[in-house]
Amino acid sequence: MSLFVGIDWADESCDVHVTDEVGESLSAFSIENSLLGRDTFINFDLWRRTQRSSHRY
Repeated sequence: MSLFVGIDWADESCDVHVTDEVGESLSAFSIENSLLGRDTFINFDLWRRTQRSSHRY
């Protein structure tokens, strides 16, 4: 399964949207434009990789 991630960067908050290869929305969330926000995004990516390895989405 391919995933596509769109990030709308802004000064204070960034919107993240994740879709699959057919455009179905899988996740949407906002993160702070800060180190904490970066960590939130990295943790989402780590979660996604864990889900991928166990074939659950």
